Amino acid sequence: MKHTYKIGKLIGQGNYGKVYSATLKRDPLVKVAIKVLDKKNMDNEDLQSLKNEVGVMQTIDHPNIVKYIESYSDERFLYLVMQMCEGGTLFDSYDKAVKHGSKLTEKRAVEILEKLFRAINHCHAQNIIHRDIKPANIMYDKSG
Repeated sequence: MKHTYKIGKLIGQGNYGKVYSATLKRDPLVKVAIKVLDKKNMDNEDLQSLKNEVGVMQTIDHPNIVKYIESYSDERFLYLVMQMCEGGTLFDSYDKAVKHGSKLTEKRAVEILEKLFRAINHCHAQNIIHRDIKPANIMYDKSG
């Protein structure tokens, strides 16, 4: 993995690991996000659940769902390489807007919800349920 990608800054953190920005070494214009999961914090059930999630991510293809690229594993860590969403999360966007006194317009809310519902509908059509839809898990690409 380290031969293929140049790891950048920390961009997120969760219960099981951290997410870093990275670039492809042979083409630095290609940006990805790499989720680094510490296996020591997971039991066998967690690891199996994660393998199932990766299996789902490999099969799903929709413009409003983050793209899974590949994964790597070593003794201690599991590395999931995914599409970079440089626009941040809905949670961060809303939080920033509130702090600056601006509001989410009805038009913008409709745009966000339409994309979200299209993605959920696509998942449900394939018998996939997300189970963790929340503002921190709704991400934007650069264009928002």
